[in-house]
Amino acid sequence: MSIDQFSIESQCFISYTRADNDQFHQVVDRLKSDLEGRFAAATGRSLKIFLDRESIGWGEDWRAKIRGSIESATFFIPIVTMRYFLSEPCREELLAFYENAKQLGVTELILPAILTGASKISAEDPREEVQIIEKLNFRNIENEWLEGYDSPAWKKMIHRMVADLESAMVRSEAAMAEREQSAANRLESEEAGELPEEEPDLFVLNETFERITKLTTESGAALNDFAAASSRALEGDMAALSPAQQQARMVKAAGEIKGYASKLSDVATRFEKETVGADAQLRAFVQEARTINHDLVREALGNLLDPLKSIDDMSETLDTIDSIVGVLQFASLANISLRKAVQPGIKGVKSLRNALQTAQSWKKL
Repeated sequence: MSIDQFSIESQCFISYTRADNDQFHQVVDRLKSDLEGRFAAATGRSLKIFLDRESIGWGEDWRAKIRGSIESATFFIPIVTMRYFLSEPCREELLAFYENAKQLGVTELILPAILTGASKISAEDPREEVQIIEKLNFRNIENEWLEGYDSPAWKKMIHRMVADLESAMVRSEAAMAEREQSAANRLESEEAGELPEEEPDLFVLNETFERITKLTTESGAALNDFAAASSRALEGDMAALSPAQQQARMVKAAGEIKGYASKLSDVATRFEKETVGADAQLRAFVQEARTINHDLVREALGNLLDPLKSIDDMSETLDTIDSIVGVLQFASLANISLRKAVQPGIKGVKSLRNALQTAQSWKKL
């Protein structure tokens, strides 16, 4: 009989871009195979690695499912290149998993592997997702990959990654077991009448949602300003102009757009950070509060989410601006000034979309 018939299964999710897997000779598939086999041999426990949200059972409501996966000590391995940070699904997975793991005190479950570009991972990078990778205990596997899958260097790297996984498994399972015991003790005391029922502390959540409400308004204004500036910059018939006139026109457009794009990037990045962080806090609150009082949950959610009704309107504006951004991206191919001016705005649109999708998922709580 196989080890799988007798062992406790650990689970792992690998977050990656398909382009990286293809261009690095199926590196993700090779990691999956090698880690599963070596982990079972080293620990006596089987490791099941999933490569997409559907196979792990997250589905469309993946934000809600991530917390449960973390509570069962599921590993998260982002396979990082600079392309990883351009992928909206990868960014969303990393941010959501990190915030929930941080809230539960088990960030060791995240074990980034840098496939290329390790020198560009810096705490000075303004992107939240890059800062997260930098502060975690990432492993640079570029040289080992260059040596080849059958090389001693690759085999030693797999051995080290398995050791990392085993160490993270022991620490995280101990931490989660302690949380489970504390929750069981608290419930037992309440049922015995030894402690009065206590509402989960709403103070931190209220403060967080006050900031989110303010950022919702600021983000909507910044998005509208960026859209208006972009539309003005694109007015007129470019085809009627000479090449030199077209270049001059795009340089002027870059000057008109630059400030609005930077403003959108700044506000949207803060909005995304607050929203993703609030998502972990809110789901923890709902989970705890439902063990005490369902009416409390409904009332508290209503009070927290009611000021965010304008998010639906912003989502419609975001859909409209996609076409404008597409035109700007095309035009920027021929003009470096416009390319540099537009880039922060594109980043802001991505951050804003993730923030809005996160906030809209709260309707299902």
